[in-house]
Formats: sequence, structure tokens, C-alpha cells
Amino acid sequence: MQIVSSNFKKGFAKVRVQTKDDLWYLSHILEAGDEVVMRTHRRVSRDEREGERKAITLKLLVSRIEFHMYSDTLRIHGTTVDEHKDVAKGSHHTFGVGIGDTLKVNKEWKNYQIEELKKAVEEAKRVAVVIVCVDDTSAEFAELRGYGVEFVGSFTVPLPRKDSPDYEKKREGFYDGLFSKLERYSQKIVIAGTGFSCENIKERAPPSLKQKIVLTKVNSGGRTGVNEVLKSGFLEKAIAKSRASEEAKLIEKLMEGIAKDTATYGMEHVKKANGLGAVELLLVSDSLIADMKEKEIFPRLDSLMRSVEKRKGKVHIISSEHDAGRQLKSLGGIAALLRFKI
Repeated sequence: MQIVSSNFKKGFAKVRVQTKDDLWYLSHILEAGDEVVMRTHRRVSRDEREGERKAITLKLLVSRIEFHMYSDTLRIHGTTVDEHKDVAKGSHHTFGVGIGDTLKVNKEWKNYQIEELKKAVEEAKRVAVVIVCVDDTSAEFAELRGYGVEFVGSFTVPLPRKDSPDYEKKREGFYDGLFSKLERYSQKIVIAGTGFSCENIKERAPPSLKQKIVLTKVNSGGRTGVNEVLKSGFLEKAIAKSRASEEAKLIEKLMEGIAKDTATYGMEHVKKANGLGAVELLLVSDSLIADMKEKEIFPRLDSLMRSVEKRKGKVHIISSEHDAGRQLKSLGGIAALLRFKI
């Protein structure tokens, strides 16, 4: 995300979308009642089935937001605010926001929304991380993105018995295939290996790969091994921090706090803690936000988040697209780390 211009006190920010992750951030910043200004295309004729499709700039009063993890477009539904020579005031329209688009957002900016925007800007500066979990015969590929972990593929080469004359040939074929796939990436690659996999890769990897791979050991292969890397803290030491690994740490801290009575979860318990001024960090699942917006009861949650901020607490939105986020979702989608026991 690039902030082209902004003045949050005056209520506006003009931003340019640079990655798919930016669309995820915007989907949690925008809400009904905001105004969005953007260049768009629309048929401009009384008979819209036959009218000419023209590029025009419109301002929409937002009524609804749509974004799904596997979509490359954020859809902003609303009605036009101003009279336009080609479009009547109050007309329904939908912006399809994609990578490369620029839009201006007019709204009452809350602190957590400004923080989410700043996180998106920071994410744009970071190198995308590729995690590959390797055992003797298989490799699982995952890409670490702003909204969580996306598993992008795997491959397996069954090995014969070690005393088979084809064993070494098959084994070398596995590593050749692995290196061929890794060569396609320009990003930093974290290879998590079970057993002696790391040593085998270190010995065999071509020089062009050695400069961009980082090795670490895990106890399990496949997706379980990828999640083990996220929770281990290794990524923070080896590469730039990522949203998913940060959130895994936060949820781990939450679970420790629940065991020690220094954290709580569930809407009613969190409300009670906030009323006592005990909430230091409020964790909210993006799925809870989406669900409450869909049911048109989001103002209840919005009021709680505002109240936490007024009491000098912080709000962090957690993606439900990784294990840590799904764990928060199972706790009701909302939890809090406390300043003191209650």
C-alpha cells in the first residue's frame, strides 16, 4: 500500500493498491457510511444496456464491502454522492478495486484503522516469504502474506528400499526437482527440514540458491511443519517480521494469559474487563467483524473497540486465514490481554 496523501484529522486518505494483501487491509478499514472517490467505468445512457461505457470519477457513499481471500478484487457497493452529468445523484454503483488502483477515502478515522493502514504500508516494504517444509520424500510449499499463509503446492517422490539399485538415483531426482522449483522464486526462502533434510539440502543446493535460502529444523513435515515454523519465532530472527507470525505469537501469549487469568475471551467477558479499564490489548477476528457487518450489528463491536482505545488500550485485528486466527475464532472471535487480573 502506498499513501499518496492523507490528513486523518480532516478525515481523508488517498491510497494506491500495490498488492493483493492491500485489498485485505482495505476490506477491514472501509465500512458503511464512508465515502470513496475513484476513477471507474460506467455505461452512460438512459438505457444502460445500450449506453457507451466511459471512464468517469465518482464519489460513493459506501453501503457494503466484499472481499474473499482468493479474489483479486475488492468490491465496494454504494450510491453516488454528487450529481454528475452522466450519472444521477443517488445512483447505485460498485467499484471494483484491484492492484494498481488509486482511491480516496473520506471517513472518521479510528486509531486501529490508521494502524491497519500503516501496517499495509510496512508490508509493502517487506520481502514476501516462501516456506518449504521438506522431509525425505516430499515438500510442501507455502507463501506468507499479509492475510496469512497460502499453501501453493506440494510434490512427492516415492523412494524404493535403501538397498534398491535405484535408491540413490530416485533420491537425487527428488532434490533436483526441489531445487528446480525453488529457482523460480526471487524471494527469501525458509526451508524447514525434518531429520537430516537440512544437511542434505545444504550439501546439494547450487550456489544460486544458497544465497537466498535459510535452513531450520522441524519435527513434522507438510502443513504441520509450516505451522511449527510460524510459531517457533525463527522467522523473526531470520527475516523481516510477517503479520502471520506476529499473530501466531499474540495468540500464543493469549493462551498463556488465559491459563494465568491475565487474559479473557468472549464478548461478555471482554466487555466486563473493558468496563474495569483492564484491557491492554484487544484481539478481534476479521471473521467476527465480517459476520457482524453482515448481520448489521457491527456498531456493538465498533463501540467496544472505540471504548478500549479511549481507555488507552490497543486493538489488533487478527486474520482468520491461519491457524492462530482460527484458534481465536474458536474462542468467539474476540479476546483481550489484561493489565491486571480481575
